Amino acid sequence: MTSPRSDAPRAATERPLIKRVFLDALVCLRRGWLLHNPEGDRRPPGPGDQFQFAQGHAVGDRARELFGPGVDLRGPATAEWMAEGRRVVDDAQTRVAYEVPLAAGHAVARPDVLVREAGGWRVIEVKSGKSEKTEYIDDLAYTVAVTRAAELPVVGAELALVNAEWRLGGDQPALVRLDVTEDVLARSEEFLPLLEAVHGIVTAAEAPAAELKSACRKCEFRGARCFVDGPRHPVFELPNIRSRRVDEWIAGGITRIRELPETEKLTAVQQLHRRAVVSNALVTDAGALARLAEIEEPAGYLDFETLSLALPPFPGVAPFDVLPIQYSLHRRTAEGDTAHRELLVDPAAPDVEEFARDLLDALAGVRSIVVYSSFEKQRLQWLAQRLPALASGLEAAAGRLFDLLPVVQAAVAHPEFHGSLSIKRVLPVLVPELTYAGLEIGDGENATGVAGLRALGRLGDEEWARVRPQLLAYCKLDTFAMVRLHEALRALPR
Repeated sequence: MTSPRSDAPRAATERPLIKRVFLDALVCLRRGWLLHNPEGDRRPPGPGDQFQFAQGHAVGDRARELFGPGVDLRGPATAEWMAEGRRVVDDAQTRVAYEVPLAAGHAVARPDVLVREAGGWRVIEVKSGKSEKTEYIDDLAYTVAVTRAAELPVVGAELALVNAEWRLGGDQPALVRLDVTEDVLARSEEFLPLLEAVHGIVTAAEAPAAELKSACRKCEFRGARCFVDGPRHPVFELPNIRSRRVDEWIAGGITRIRELPETEKLTAVQQLHRRAVVSNALVTDAGALARLAEIEEPAGYLDFETLSLALPPFPGVAPFDVLPIQYSLHRRTAEGDTAHRELLVDPAAPDVEEFARDLLDALAGVRSIVVYSSFEKQRLQWLAQRLPALASGLEAAAGRLFDLLPVVQAAVAHPEFHGSLSIKRVLPVLVPELTYAGLEIGDGENATGVAGLRALGRLGDEEWARVRPQLLAYCKLDTFAMVRLHEALRALPR
C-alpha cells in the first residue's frame, strides 16, 4: 500500500469543535482533522446545497409554528451571541428558545429547539425527513452531550420529523414529534468524555495518520488530501460490496482488488470487475451483451428530471412525492437517424397532467424506450396512479421500457469505472469524446436543486429564464449519452 500524503505541521487552531467535525472524527480521526482544517477557500454552495438549506429553513419555520413563540437566536455564533445564548437559558422566564448557541469547554452546539420543563430542558432536533435514522440519533446525541456539558439539565430528547400524512390545506400538522430520550441520553453518555479528546486531535498541528477503511469509499478527501498515491483500486471499489466485508479484508492485510484470491466468493458482477482490474483492460460478457437484441426500433431514449419537496406547496402532493417535471427523448430509427423532443414545466406550478400528455404524444410509435435505471419506470407508475384517465397509456409505456443499466452491470467492466456503473463513470471509458464538461448545470444534484429553488420561491422569473436552457441542455445530453452508449455497447467484441 502506498503511503498517504503527509500534511505539513501547522499551528494549532482554537476554533471550537462543531457537530459535523465531531461525528466524522468518530468514523475517521484524519477526516475530522481535515474538516476542521480546510485548505484554501471553501467553494460557494451550488444550487443543490442551496436547495437543501432552503428545505431545512422551510421545515424549521414549521417547527416554530409547532412549538410556539420563543426566543429566536438565529445568526452567526459570535462571542457576543454565545454570551446572549447563556443569558437566555439562565433566564427563568425563557420557556422556548430556538437555535441557542451553547458552549461547553471547546465544543459548541445549537439546539434547534429548547423547551423548559419541570426539572430541566427538552432538546428537539428538527429534521427534513419522515422517519427516524441512526444519524439523526447521533446528531441529537451530540447536541444533548454539549447541552449537558454546559450544565443544563436535560429531561427529554425529541426528533421533529415531516408528517407523511400532511397535505397543503389539510388538517394534519406539518411535523410530528418522536420521543427518543432513552436512546439519545445513552448515546450522549458515550459522547460526553470524547468532546475534549476529539477537539485536541482535530486542533493538533499534524493530521492523524491515514487509515484505509470502508468509509474511505465516499470520502471527498481520498485522492486529494488523503491517500493521494493510492492504493490503486482498493477493495471497496468492487460494486455493491458490503462495508463489513471490506473492513474484514483490510484487517486481514488485503487492501487492493488484485490481492483478492481467485477463490474469494464474489458475485458475477464483482468477478467481472475483478477481472478488469487484474487484466487492466476492458472485459465483457457476450451472453449479457446479447440482451441488446431485445431493443426494438424505432427506439426512444428517455430521461426524467424531477422535483421532490419536504413540504410541497401544491394541493394533493405528499411530502417527498417525486414529481416528473422534465423529460428528454431522443428517437432513433433503424437507419440510425435521431430526432429530439423535450419538455420542462415550471417547477413553481408543475402541471403533471400536461407533462404526462405531452410525454405520451412524444412516445407514440416508439417500440422500445431505453432508460438507465428503474427511476423512469417508477415515475411512470406514479403518474398512472395519479392520472386515471391516462393510466393505460402510461402503464403501456412502462411496459416498453428497456433498462440499459443491468446490461452494463452484467456485460462490461473496466478499471476506470472504479466500481461505479453510473453513466457519468461509464461514458468517459466507452464514449470518451462525449463529455458533460462545460455545462453550467452538469449533474443531477444541481439540476434538482435549481428546480427545488424555483418551487420554493427562491428563484425569480428572470433567473429562471436564465437557467432554464441549462436544465434543458443537461437533460438532452443525458439521453444523447444513452444513444451513444448503446452504439458503443453494440460495437463491443462478442
